[in-house]
Amino acid sequence: MPIRYLRRLCVSVVFLWSLAPGTAAAVGADTNLTPLPDPTIQTFDPNTPPADLGSGEKADAKTTVSLSGTFSTGFNNQTKKFFVKDVDPVEVSGQTVIRQPNNADDDLKKHEQGHHTLSKNEYDQRAAKKVADALCGFKGMMFMGAGNTFQERAADAEKQAQAEYDRRLDRAKKAIESQMKTLSAKYDSLTDHSKSPTVDTDKGIKEALKERDRAPGAGSNLWRPDTEKPFAAVSGPTLLYDPATDVLTLSGNLLFDTAANATDPILGTGQAVVGSIITIGPQQNGTVHLSDTTFDIINSTNGDVLLNAFLFELAYMPSSLPDFPGMIQGYLDIPPPFAAQGVSNTIGSPFLDGLQQASLANEITSFWFYTNQPVFDAEGLPLLGEGGTTGQLVAGIATPEPGTLSLFGLGLLGLAVRRRRPRP
Repeated sequence: MPIRYLRRLCVSVVFLWSLAPGTAAAVGADTNLTPLPDPTIQTFDPNTPPADLGSGEKADAKTTVSLSGTFSTGFNNQTKKFFVKDVDPVEVSGQTVIRQPNNADDDLKKHEQGHHTLSKNEYDQRAAKKVADALCGFKGMMFMGAGNTFQERAADAEKQAQAEYDRRLDRAKKAIESQMKTLSAKYDSLTDHSKSPTVDTDKGIKEALKERDRAPGAGSNLWRPDTEKPFAAVSGPTLLYDPATDVLTLSGNLLFDTAANATDPILGTGQAVVGSIITIGPQQNGTVHLSDTTFDIINSTNGDVLLNAFLFELAYMPSSLPDFPGMIQGYLDIPPPFAAQGVSNTIGSPFLDGLQQASLANEITSFWFYTNQPVFDAEGLPLLGEGGTTGQLVAGIATPEPGTLSLFGLGLLGLAVRRRRPRP
């Protein structure tokens, strides 16, 4: 599929990210956050580790959360529908379980405790917002109950509302745990799973939080790729949505086929691998909050990892390029050179070098997936059918667009990209 931004464009576009009546004022729910307790330690014989312990892992730490709450319903005599009247604060609790061998040394114990420290930070600072976003718009939702009597219709409407409420809480739970998992992966990439001679536990925790906190809030900025700096793109991947799990995935051919440098060896060799993305819910500015995830580039010829990176503060929002109705945008976290895993530019790619240098210079490295079809409606409900939508994946350095997310007055410069060089 040809990339739509091949030609240089200089256009003025005004986007109105219109919301359905009442959506802008929609709120989610308050939370009662029970403090995360000290982790539970489980030990095992190092000669017979748990079967589900990760390959090459000596120990692991996993934090799970629980969410519960109640709501009340009412009846609208005009519409003859039942509606969610009030939503009580959601009770949030959690627990970390550390599994380690019974002969674990102090360094390994401290490393696993570091995973708990990071999960606690994520829990304390960000769990409440995910719950609020997941329940945004639930209050006021209407349900047409089925049945022959008012009582039967009321019971059926209550059942529908409970199912919707449970689905949203489950979405928040999965998003919170996914965020913790992503932050832990970042920590492991810095410390080499406690084996790094240069990045100990304390530095790993500090750097993981520092990198995460560099990311601007989800949907708070409208960016486009800076075509005067290194970038690379993929034409035509497919974005799929699973309604059973509220998960977005990218599939299809993810080989980079365009780049700022026409001779960049990333072309036709580097393959993007994007982790699954959980839909959290709509935000007050009209964007849809999405979970953090991983972003890797592998050498398709031999499987070597060229980049081990992370995507923080993802959101679905209006497109910053013409011809696309929307985009997924987020901060592309590039681990520093001292990290055990990060950029491993064995192919001599100017694009990969450019990402590393931009990150060191505190420039905003970013990820975009421009969609050929709308993905969510104004209330954050999915629009994709079974076949999903194709689009354009871009990774590079961000340059801001003026305006706000309520009304964008955009002067857009389309990507000046260069096609893959011909193969000899």
